[in-house]
Amino acid sequence: MTEQHPRTQSAGGIAFLGRLPLRAEGRVLGAGLLALVVAGALAYGATGGNVLPLRGPAPALSEATPEDPVLVAVGAVPIRLSDARAQAGPEGRDASPTALLREGYVEDAAEQLTLAMAAEADGLDQALEVRAALALARRRVLAEAYLDLAVQEAASDEKVRAAYDAEVAALDGEQRVAAAHILVSSEEEAADLRARIERGASFSELAQRQSLDMDTRGEGGSFGMVPLADLPGAVRDAAQSLPIGAVSDPIEGEGGWHLVRIDARNAVRIPPFEERAPEIAARLREQAMRRAAETARLKAQITRVAGDEVREARAGQ
Repeated sequence: MTEQHPRTQSAGGIAFLGRLPLRAEGRVLGAGLLALVVAGALAYGATGGNVLPLRGPAPALSEATPEDPVLVAVGAVPIRLSDARAQAGPEGRDASPTALLREGYVEDAAEQLTLAMAAEADGLDQALEVRAALALARRRVLAEAYLDLAVQEAASDEKVRAAYDAEVAALDGEQRVAAAHILVSSEEEAADLRARIERGASFSELAQRQSLDMDTRGEGGSFGMVPLADLPGAVRDAAQSLPIGAVSDPIEGEGGWHLVRIDARNAVRIPPFEERAPEIAARLREQAMRRAAETARLKAQITRVAGDEVREARAGQ
């Protein structure tokens, strides 16, 4: 490879910008060829169905921007950083020029562009099946871009966190406890009852005789095994931290003063955010894609053409 310019080298009409070496052996990947079809498809759509000639006038190399520099030129046609990243696929989205050159993606793009230009020179771009493939590829690329945008917005860090917080709130509501309480009118009475319980008096018997809560009094103050969220506020607050079997200090709440006892817990494990985030993000992405597809379908006017002919063809199979 003969050096022609401090920043330019060429081989077979292909000018490589920068002085990063390319591998001597060439590669023509099937996926890379598809990338060329996609590129042609976008040009096809941009010109209203007329394929944009690859050999025609191209943007000057000086038009490259710092954000999207030209890495290689095939004749007068530049291949920019964004083109090489597209060639590399998802893993190349943020790849540096050095990495793209080292892995051969720039070389792939250049070689495939030369093939596409040769095909165009032979008139293959006008073949019906090629034009149909270009149109199909264009539709696929645009559809994927539309869905990608919807997914990025729906699965942002903020929305994943919000969904996780909602899950945690729901799981909190699913925690169940076996709780009992005694409700009396004053703090002094509650303290006296607690002292009697500490001396050996039965919590249940005291509740049956002295609790003001008629709904639980007959059951010795027991609420049964219930969701934590269903307990009265003062009882619920105590139930979250009170050891099983222990009796709380007097707690002021709705209707008076409570003594609370927790007999059992059936806690639901709350996984950490780092554990749940990937699954939540995947769910949000799937939901976003479904919504985007449905929205696009509802906005479109789909007209069935040649329905009778299709039905007759199916009937004849």
